[in-house]
Amino acid sequence: MPAPIQAVFFDFDGTLVDSEPLHYGCWMQAVRPFGGGMDWPEYNKRLTGRTDLEAGRILLSEAGHEASETMIGRVLESKRTAFNSRFCEELSIRSDIQKWITQAANYLSLAVVSSSLRSEVEPLLDQQGILPHLAVVVCGDDVKRHKPDPEPYRLAFERVSHANSPHGPIQVENCLALEDSSAGVESARAAGMRVCRVASPGEVLGVLQKAMGNEKIQQWTYLTH
Repeated sequence: MPAPIQAVFFDFDGTLVDSEPLHYGCWMQAVRPFGGGMDWPEYNKRLTGRTDLEAGRILLSEAGHEASETMIGRVLESKRTAFNSRFCEELSIRSDIQKWITQAANYLSLAVVSSSLRSEVEPLLDQQGILPHLAVVVCGDDVKRHKPDPEPYRLAFERVSHANSPHGPIQVENCLALEDSSAGVESARAAGMRVCRVASPGEVLGVLQKAMGNEKIQQWTYLTH
């Protein structure tokens, strides 16, 4: 039997919150003046899990532009302005996930590891009452190399290891990462963690309950039903 999970690391977009459709809409609004565009299935397949810089370059390149630094800067500013004006009003974290995190913080070290900017992550975590229960939040502006590189998860593990753990020293092989993208899965695995892939926030609670074999944890996870 594997050792009990000591820490859970959540991706943000597409895992904790169903934000990808909003990101998509803001991207399409930003690249439309440049003749850019992409349908949702293609965007979801190719750009989910990528940084804004990578997504901007791809969208502009496929619209026939060389994607200069100036042009990318304009598109990024437009996209981020649109997203930041809407995300706290239009997005929310499921109540069952909120309750699970609130209870789990008594037994586990919890973290969020996202490729998005901190300004696009922490305000919603705070608004939804989750931020105080997290040991660590690592965002895209904290690292030089983004998912699928392991740097984001390695940094998160390093910071969690130095935080106050509910049960002593944490081993990386006893950490569980939840991800919705291939890039995120690859990043967490390369960092040495166990990984569960979810298709949407609606799968998160079920995956967590299935992954947890510890009887003490099972005693409080059932309360979320």
